[in-house]
Amino acid sequence: MQVKNVHPTQFYKAQGQSYTLEGEFLAQLKVTDGLKLHNSRVGEMHCSSDSYESDSESFKSDSPYYRNAAKSLPSSTQKWTSTMLESLGIYYNNDFHKSPTDILNMITEDTGIFGGLTEQQNLYVEGMKNSMTFDCTIQDFIEIMQKKNMFTVLDKEIANIKELRKEVPYTSLAEDFIRSVKMMLTHYFHFYTKSIRCPAFHNPVPKDRFVHIFRSFARICNLIVEPGSAWKGEMVLGKSHVVSAADLVLLPDNSESALSVVMVVTVFEAKSSKSLHLKSNTEDQNGKKKPKMSSEDTASSDSEEHIHLKPAIYSKIPQNILAQHGVELLIHHPYYRKELNLTKHELHYMNYLPGMIVIGTEVVLTLLKIDDFHVADLKINGFSVKRKATIYYSEPKDLLKKIDRDLLFDSFAKLCNI
Repeated sequence: MQVKNVHPTQFYKAQGQSYTLEGEFLAQLKVTDGLKLHNSRVGEMHCSSDSYESDSESFKSDSPYYRNAAKSLPSSTQKWTSTMLESLGIYYNNDFHKSPTDILNMITEDTGIFGGLTEQQNLYVEGMKNSMTFDCTIQDFIEIMQKKNMFTVLDKEIANIKELRKEVPYTSLAEDFIRSVKMMLTHYFHFYTKSIRCPAFHNPVPKDRFVHIFRSFARICNLIVEPGSAWKGEMVLGKSHVVSAADLVLLPDNSESALSVVMVVTVFEAKSSKSLHLKSNTEDQNGKKKPKMSSEDTASSDSEEHIHLKPAIYSKIPQNILAQHGVELLIHHPYYRKELNLTKHELHYMNYLPGMIVIGTEVVLTLLKIDDFHVADLKINGFSVKRKATIYYSEPKDLLKKIDRDLLFDSFAKLCNI
């Protein structure tokens, strides 16, 4: 296999990176000063103690739109609703983008970062793709287990990787990923069999299992996965002081970018396997098929489509999680790579704030595009009537399905191209 001659350091050098994490240590010493410097560059607003507002307090505004929207802005992003997010003039796009690379291409076109993989990067990524051939979603797991032992399949892949490791050292990362998948499926199988014997038993796979799977995959792609608590963001929106601690943040594994976040990640803990299914476009939230509309109905509804048509992602992820993620992208913008902040776009500057939402083993890439005038307006007023910003998002891709996993390999690897 071609990849046998590629050492991981070649992959790092192709990006102008160092294989060590020395820069990460130095960054920890300078993170406070670095953030203050960045905040002063982007004109971060400072507030006095009387600018803070409790979650129960409400804004007083002359705007009828705002009075009918969010009555208050909670200090914690976990308490936000979709109505509050929309009061900021931030909306989710109506439709999914087919591939996660579509989201990154939107950034590349205007900023030049997250571009195509180099030849050495391609060899590395293709090697990883070839080392993992298992193809099993959580939903199909029980059915597959009845036909063949999926654990045996994973054990064989781990054994093959151990053999390959004699010639290719980096495969230990792939082994860690597969082992984390095996542990999650073991937990899931235990929950399933116990729930059959005792229907009252409720102990779904915990969120931390999926975080570990995601972290292992990101490390394969040369990304550092940091806890969001280490990268808390805060912003004054009008009279409200909002604090955000995302679940995770992603950084490229090199010393030059140790202070530059490339992704803010929200992890959604699905309460059951049903939460991991994307509903058909022909079904409403109650599972009933939507009635077909006549041409007259279609014509009469076109003018009000923007009011009644809900974003497709609403059928996949609870709206409170989407609201939390949307405001986290906004509040963390000072931490983002400088090329993503205040990029010249026509007559104004645009912020490109990418993120991810993790639902079990599925990953959705997101992108908030918001101009600098809009951000300044929100800091002053706490809401926006005239200005609009959009969050674009990709179709969910499952880390357990080979075709999806291969697409995610390409996208994750591009996050190092900055």
